Amino acid sequence: MGRGVITYTAVYILGVTITQSFPAIHFVSLIILAILGILSYIFRKHTGAFIVCSHLALFAAGMCSAAVGNGKRGTSSIARKISCLAETVQQKAAGHLEKLTYTPEAHATLCAISIGEKRFMGKQLKNSYSAAGAMHVLALSGLHIGILFAIVYTLLIPVAALPGGRKARDAIAILFITGYSIFSGCSPSVIRAATMILLYKIAQGKFRNISNWDAIAVSALVIITISPAQIRSIGFQLSYCAVMGIALLFPTCNMAFKQMLPPWKGWKRIIWKGLYWLWCSLSISVCCQIATLPAALYHFGYSAPYFLITNLAAVPLATAILHALALTLCLQWIPVVGECSIYVLNILISLLNGTVKYISI
Repeated sequence: MGRGVITYTAVYILGVTITQSFPAIHFVSLIILAILGILSYIFRKHTGAFIVCSHLALFAAGMCSAAVGNGKRGTSSIARKISCLAETVQQKAAGHLEKLTYTPEAHATLCAISIGEKRFMGKQLKNSYSAAGAMHVLALSGLHIGILFAIVYTLLIPVAALPGGRKARDAIAILFITGYSIFSGCSPSVIRAATMILLYKIAQGKFRNISNWDAIAVSALVIITISPAQIRSIGFQLSYCAVMGIALLFPTCNMAFKQMLPPWKGWKRIIWKGLYWLWCSLSISVCCQIATLPAALYHFGYSAPYFLITNLAAVPLATAILHALALTLCLQWIPVVGECSIYVLNILISLLNGTVKYISI
């Protein structure tokens, strides 16, 4: 675990404490945060200056968080405006997605997976997903953000071939993920995943190295700064329990597989990759389940017994649905081809719903 986790958290808490003791200084906290954030980037290659600026920026973030938590003006009104805008965009997106589906059930599932809108889902369908342990497939999470980022990054390959195209490709992909995070409702899991992607892309190549734990800590502080009440929400707790479980337990599982079954050579390597993918899928599911079990038992009183079987089927299907949706949005205007893509999209949604219902029985 990187020492940044401890120091970032310590200065953040100090900022919260001081602002609660001296509430008058909250007026300048946002200005201080902006200035220090800019200085952190300017001095990114100078270790001493970067450490000082970044930690002072976290101190200012704590001041902002305390100001919002105390009901002061500023960030809270911005958050409300963003929430209203996100709700409007979601309604328009849901209306467009309805044209791409054949049944209300398919429309409800597609809205939940793509834009995080679950109000169209019936009670029976929700109960099926809950009993099968697949509710995380419907809730926008790091899985969805990672898949969408990969899709957008792949579609932007032609941009990378242009002069300065790599930076433009990164910037466009990050802007897309940022906009998507805002318009999908800014759930804790989405903000966490988007912030971690942003940190990794900034750190890549020309910036500073960042560990998984540092990225997790900073993303948590970003969410708490925007909305301090999120720390008590079920979504925040489950999301961070899951990602910390993966960061803590999955490297050991990954190493164990490679020690027990070293990579094969030649054509057998294809079989090895298939076994490795299966092991990773099972390991990630188990890591998430172990880490989220205490919170799930506390809030819901039960844990889904078939989560391993469900994840092996539901996660690949949800991934395929997001890819099919991206393809459909690009091809829907083309006669015949667009209709075929819509048909494939609905078939995948039906397979997902059917699989979940069968497992939940």
